Amino acid sequence: MKTKVNETGNGFSKLFKLNGEPKIVAKGFALGSFIGMLPFPGFQWMISATLAAIMKLNKTAAIAGVYNTNLATGAFIFAFNYWLGSKLLGVDPSFQMPNHVGLSFTRLVFESGFDVFLSLLLGGLITGFFVTFISYRIAFSLLTRKSLLGKNYRNQVAETNSYTLITGASTGLGKELAFECANFGMNLILTALPGEGIKKIGNELSDRFQISVKTFELDFTKSGAVEQMVKSVNQNFKVNMLINNAGIGGTKSFLEASAKYIDQIILLNMRALVLLTRLLLPNLKRQNRAYILNIASMASFGPMPFKTVYPASKAFVYSFSRGLSSELKGTGITVCVAHPGAMKTNAEVTRRINNHGPVIQVTTLSAARVAKICICQLLRDNELIIPGFMNKISWILLKVVPVSLRLKLMKCSLKKELAENRQIIPFAG
Repeated sequence: MKTKVNETGNGFSKLFKLNGEPKIVAKGFALGSFIGMLPFPGFQWMISATLAAIMKLNKTAAIAGVYNTNLATGAFIFAFNYWLGSKLLGVDPSFQMPNHVGLSFTRLVFESGFDVFLSLLLGGLITGFFVTFISYRIAFSLLTRKSLLGKNYRNQVAETNSYTLITGASTGLGKELAFECANFGMNLILTALPGEGIKKIGNELSDRFQISVKTFELDFTKSGAVEQMVKSVNQNFKVNMLINNAGIGGTKSFLEASAKYIDQIILLNMRALVLLTRLLLPNLKRQNRAYILNIASMASFGPMPFKTVYPASKAFVYSFSRGLSSELKGTGITVCVAHPGAMKTNAEVTRRINNHGPVIQVTTLSAARVAKICICQLLRDNELIIPGFMNKISWILLKVVPVSLRLKLMKCSLKKELAENRQIIPFAG
């Protein structure tokens, strides 16, 4: 028994080395994680391997799942499972849990009576459900990333001489998206406002990842800027991926918002994104496989006082992306829209996030993490991307909580920013 378990390695580290269809391996790992929660110490790996064989899942992954669960939880989880099961069944919780869990534990359970075993089993089934879900999600994410890397995207783009175009790539999420794409070996076309050091970033990416990087410095809110850049790109480059990341937002009373302030948000968040997509679409369609990733925001899913134009512009991005995705089905072009939450992209944004309550802070992810999630899910053809577990929970809550209540809560929170009289701040998401 010991030899077999040791062969699996330790949990996730071994899992990442396994070959096979990611979904099959991940399901095997999740099965093992579930069995690891049940009161059969010493026999769990045999049960997992047998069930995996019957269900045609990866047996080694199932054993690794058992090992990972036992390693992470130890005797504590059985004590918790017994407490939970005994409470639900109304059983006297007097069973003394041993310090170590092994073969003798199984004998002790059966000697202690059916109520003890049933309590442990019920508690294990309940906690096992959650562990199975979490294990599958983590395993599938790891294995899919490995699978994407294993496709050797570097050689593919080198052969086709194609480029990925990323807007707003000098800071924050845009910069992290550029590094993540470069890590996959994609040649890059990067845009940013003049004076933001995009050429330096391009040189760094080119030297570090041995890829071709072209840079453009321009302001998409200026008349003719988008058209001029796209004309140059279409004449000189094949583009198989477009990432519309550039965006702008801020906190301001609508009555105090100037026409220029409103124009900048509308022109960059909406017009530039739509126009850039439309003008590059013929180029994208000429490639065997192409992708469009539009960066929206969690703000897309509801109105916000004192940010009246920004969430409306991001709701437009969501609607535009889903409609275009449907229209381009079967053309070889995948259209995705991502909805990141708060990201600490610079000192000023970090300060503003820290001024909010724990609800906002708990949903915060790093820009690097969001970039990894976005690119992996884009290459998996996921049309709707909501990075982070807590943001997914927030998304569900936004569907349930009445708009009137959400507006009241938002108003209280955003009044703090309004009081500080913050000016418009460029950022993605």
